[in-house]
Amino acid sequence: MNEIDAIREKKLAELKQKMEREKAENFRKTILTHALTNEAYQRLCFVKQSHPDIAERVEYAITQYSQTNPNLRINEEQLKAILQEISASMRKDFKIIRK
Repeated sequence: MNEIDAIREKKLAELKQKMEREKAENFRKTILTHALTNEAYQRLCFVKQSHPDIAERVEYAITQYSQTNPNLRINEEQLKAILQEISASMRKDFKIIRK
């Protein structure tokens, strides 16, 4: 019986963890849909498909900023500027020195 209880507790913990992740994901989507115009949200979705790491940083930045400024509304041009700024900060410059 102990083995069955242990399996049951493990499954319950996994289910709780999954529900928490889904709740956080839904909260993030809600904030993004309120903070972005439809065109900006579509662009962010396209960026997420091609560059998920950049999109994740942009989503985090927008989520953080919108919590301090609830009336925030970002259009597509503003999103482009944010994307350029974040992608520029993520670029790695390599300098080759020949000896």
